[in-house]
Amino acid sequence: MGEPCVIENVCFVGSDKPVDIAVGHGRIASVRPSERPTDAASKIWVIPGLWDCHTHFTQWSYTLGRLDLIDARSAGEALDMLRRHLEERRENGALDPNQYVVGMRFRHSLWSDDAQPTLAAIDAVAGDQPVALSSADMHCGWVNSAAARKLGVDVDESGLVGELEWFDAYCKLDKGPGAANELMHLLRNAERDAASKGVVGVRDYEMAENIDTWISRFSQGLDGLRVEAGIYPERLRQAIDDGWHTGDELPGSHGLGHDEDDLRRLAQHPFRLLFHAIFGHQTGNLRHIELCP
Repeated sequence: MGEPCVIENVCFVGSDKPVDIAVGHGRIASVRPSERPTDAASKIWVIPGLWDCHTHFTQWSYTLGRLDLIDARSAGEALDMLRRHLEERRENGALDPNQYVVGMRFRHSLWSDDAQPTLAAIDAVAGDQPVALSSADMHCGWVNSAAARKLGVDVDESGLVGELEWFDAYCKLDKGPGAANELMHLLRNAERDAASKGVVGVRDYEMAENIDTWISRFSQGLDGLRVEAGIYPERLRQAIDDGWHTGDELPGSHGLGHDEDDLRRLAQHPFRLLFHAIFGHQTGNLRHIELCP
């Protein structure tokens, strides 16, 4: 929750009057006029904390510790990055032939038609090492033959795994030995990274049992952010049967965590959902979207 402190001699946006802000137990305790003079050149401004209103926090955390392909401008560039990543891990003795090598955030919808993923190309680079690469929006994957067999998915000559099948397959990547400890380490890094950018809260739309997940995380001391735990429509009935209501405080969160049903947000963000599905991975699957006034 953070130690009590005083932020001295700062200005709120829209005011030239410097103030001292006392903070304790994660909340602003008091705001009082500052006794220290200041000039325009040395003013420090404070703004309300930022919220990330649509994040998949677990997957964002993984980008801080897995191969990041966001800068690749073609399948060839992505595979060059993968090749270097495999070589480095092999040299460091960190390449286990029985574990997946996972990459994140390739954006093949921005690549030209002659620079698209193929199964033959990723097989040539990865060989028998299971490799699974996830698109930037998490709605499809690019896997080699070894990973396809291990995951139990069928792929064509593109090597791509489509939306719903990828959602199921991706969950299998994070259940290996040591995965839980690795994830907690990356979650703490992501929490600090968010705070360094001025983010104080997230609405987590991870495709998981987010209420239980965040109750567990708060109990382990992961409490640097405010959290609204999203509930997808297919999990909504179970949440209702379990007695949850939108806005309920999550046990152990000290007021930082609440549950959030996706149906209410659907009514408020119909166009965001439409664009997210169409432009991210070229295989949008829009199901029963109602536009509410």
